[in-house]
Amino acid sequence: MAGTISAGVQYEDRGAVALLRIDRPPLNVLDIPSIAALDAAMARAEESAAAVLVLSSAGAKAFSAGVDVKDHTPDKLESMILGFHRLFRRLQASRLVSVAAVKGACLGGGMELALSCDLVVAEETAKFALPEIRLACFPPVGIAVLADRYGPRLAELCLTGESIPGAEAHRRGLLSRLVPEGKAEETALEMAASMGAGSRAVLGITVRHLRRLALPHFEKSLEKAERAYLEELARTPDMDEGIRAFMEKRPPRYGSGTAAPGGAS
Repeated sequence: MAGTISAGVQYEDRGAVALLRIDRPPLNVLDIPSIAALDAAMARAEESAAAVLVLSSAGAKAFSAGVDVKDHTPDKLESMILGFHRLFRRLQASRLVSVAAVKGACLGGGMELALSCDLVVAEETAKFALPEIRLACFPPVGIAVLADRYGPRLAELCLTGESIPGAEAHRRGLLSRLVPEGKAEETALEMAASMGAGSRAVLGITVRHLRRLALPHFEKSLEKAERAYLEELARTPDMDEGIRAFMEKRPPRYGSGTAAPGGAS
């Protein structure tokens, strides 16, 4: 059964496969309502007969360009972070294998979301980046979870904010499969159908243990990153300036001071 959950998220039940598409053109930027809708769609998939969740996107320009910068303001920040991280906690605990189908821009929170799936299929023309550092921020899931999984391959992206094409992301070991333009969702669905044709119970057991062994400190690491983001980073004048400058479409004017030593632990 196909349909729209709300706030730009499509849901399609394909038996063994639940297909979710982010649908907020042109760049599928996630705001607080669409994050909540995506969480509801994941919960719906969890309660279905599906064995595999395919996370894709509508439109040709982007998987997702990340979380709306407007939701990084002090009045919305904590609600946004905790709501967004609920998606990652859900993926980590899920009985479903998750497969990301990536085309176009996959930036910031969009890249965190894609790379937090169990498998990542991306098109050669996809673009990956964690540009938060250029707004005087950091990607919490990137530094807490993904850097643990991918090491220096991801740390470099966190620290430089550089953009890399799909082929380079594949060379760095960030992807499961690299496919031609226009083939990401099709390939992901084929993989999902193949996995779902076997024992769904054993598939679920296997993927949960794969995650637990690969990321044994997932929850503790994510909690530390949340505290660092909300209690240390968000209190710096530079983060406030970086966000304001982006929204006002001007160069940021950062202070010359340095951050206090220590921080959240």
